[in-house]
Amino acid sequence: MRRIIVLAMFGSTAVAASGQGFIVASSQRAEADAYYRIGTTFIGNPGLTQDFSGADFYGVEDRFFSFNGFSGRGYAEHGATFTPSNPGIGGGFTSVVMDACTSAEIFTAATSNSEDRSFGTAEGVITFNVVTSQAWNWAGAWQGGTLNTGAYHQVTGMISLIDLSTGTPLVMEFRQSINGIGDWFEPIGFSGVLGPGTYELTWLHESIVANGATQWGFFGVTTGGSPLVSCINSTFTLAPIPAPGAIFAFGLGMLGVVRRHR
Repeated sequence: MRRIIVLAMFGSTAVAASGQGFIVASSQRAEADAYYRIGTTFIGNPGLTQDFSGADFYGVEDRFFSFNGFSGRGYAEHGATFTPSNPGIGGGFTSVVMDACTSAEIFTAATSNSEDRSFGTAEGVITFNVVTSQAWNWAGAWQGGTLNTGAYHQVTGMISLIDLSTGTPLVMEFRQSINGIGDWFEPIGFSGVLGPGTYELTWLHESIVANGATQWGFFGVTTGGSPLVSCINSTFTLAPIPAPGAIFAFGLGMLGVVRRHR
């Protein structure tokens, strides 16, 4: 009977170890700029921090620029923290904390410029494989808000979980606030079961403020922005689902315990 009990324990341990996804690709990006445009000439202070290694990531781009009557600031903060830490491409993870926060502001503007703009963009994309069926949970909160000062103000947030084998979105949420309309502050709470396959996890946040001849139309030369903010703090978790064979083995083990005690 002892051998049956040992088999049951081994089967249970194997199931616990399978509670993970394996990273196929990872793209993490924090980007920001504050600039002015005269005709087709752009003059500013761009910055980009990105990583494709599948390691833990934390990047901040805080970009201030002042020249020719323009001054502004674009800000992007982005993070991806895995458990276990730093799995790398091909490595396994059981959870990932996904953070992002962006803002933008124009402090001074000039009528001599064709356009003034500041922006911050934070984006994370994780592609992963699941070998055995996994229970998943995505929990946290996100928010976005804009002002209406006469310039163009926009903040955008998007989160998604896509089954790449079928193209089916398991999560697809998009939020946007423009010139003070559409502000949001919401909890995030999704869960389900992933079958064996390949999936793509995405979170994107962006803040933009612009004036003059913008791609959204002409807006009076004015200042504005902060508190112009879009943020998310959430955790995506995978957990094992006991296979029928493991449950059967566990049942045999318990039966052995009962017989031995008799």
